[in-house]
Amino acid sequence: MTGTDGKKRPMSKERRRFLRKIIIFFLVIATPVLTALCIFLGVRLHLVSGELRKLQAQAAEAAVLHYAEAPEENAGREEAEAPGENTGREEAEAPEENAGWEEAEVPEENAGQKEAEPPEEAGKEADESPVESSREENRDWGAGNGTDTDRYAAEGVTVSRRDSTGKPADDTEEETVSEDGSIRKVYLTFDDGPSSNTGRILDILAEYDVKATFFVVGREEEAYQELYQRIVAEGHTLGMHSYSHKYDEIYQSLDSYVQDLSRLQEFLYETTGVWCRYCRFPGGSSNTVSRVDMHELIDWLDEQDITYFDWNVSSGDASNSYISTDEILRNCLSTLSTNQESIILMHDASNKNTTVQALPELIERIQAMDNTVIVPITEETEPIQHISK
Repeated sequence: MTGTDGKKRPMSKERRRFLRKIIIFFLVIATPVLTALCIFLGVRLHLVSGELRKLQAQAAEAAVLHYAEAPEENAGREEAEAPGENTGREEAEAPEENAGWEEAEVPEENAGQKEAEPPEEAGKEADESPVESSREENRDWGAGNGTDTDRYAAEGVTVSRRDSTGKPADDTEEETVSEDGSIRKVYLTFDDGPSSNTGRILDILAEYDVKATFFVVGREEEAYQELYQRIVAEGHTLGMHSYSHKYDEIYQSLDSYVQDLSRLQEFLYETTGVWCRYCRFPGGSSNTVSRVDMHELIDWLDEQDITYFDWNVSSGDASNSYISTDEILRNCLSTLSTNQESIILMHDASNKNTTVQALPELIERIQAMDNTVIVPITEETEPIQHISK
């Protein structure tokens, strides 16, 4: 305001007090509230972004599992389910088929479970530096960015078999069971455990006296320690999947993959005394999520004397959508009669209840097949690999 002489009047004391109160209000009350609100919104945005990336990775894995099977494996699925496949098989057949086999398999079951100290020259010392650095760097890894390109392609995926020397087997070799009565081998493999379902799976396997292979992830909580140890103690094969199972971090580079798998290998050795020599890539070797050429990762595994295993039979349980026990059984059984060696992909996760429910009947129907046994992966197992060199 101005006076009659045209000059501004000084602000009254009451007005100055009022302005000071407003300023103090914003500094003391409004500013912290706004800051807390911004932090809350930032945290929520980060959580939502993480969930979206996880869903994208799971959807991508489900896609490759659906399409990675060879075309002939999907042909005539419904015909393969005809009642004639198992008609007339008496329940007494299963014990006869497996009679004496379990005794013969005992030396092999734990052939790959090396309880001794890991080799010093080719193993532990060569990996000490990357492992130690990975434990520090792993804490600072940021979340990757899931994009629409994070998909698994079915095109160009081939299934390669390798002999014990690691060389590709003859592609012209007949895959059906020979008429000389040779044994057909079926491998039950479980990815992503341990989980709340692992104990149930182990109980079922023990009930049927069947050995399987578990490609596990890294979970240091005390509740899971017993499950890792039980897998080994009960004669199953312990394999590596990945420590974090975070695709955007694992497949950033060769170094990030080495750090993740080396961390898991050391963790499993400390927990179980087994220096693992078997692994399965998250999403399989045919995934298209990896930012690094998968051949580089495979070459590194070869240098470390680690064998990777894909699959030629998928249960279909990788999908987030519901899958019935009947569908799991159909997916697993429809092509077994055409394979001399079948590696079945299943998942050991807390939400895979129908997989657990289907397991008893799956075992019973496999055991009822002529000249067919269920065995764990060992050093003698011929790998199924989607990528051939």
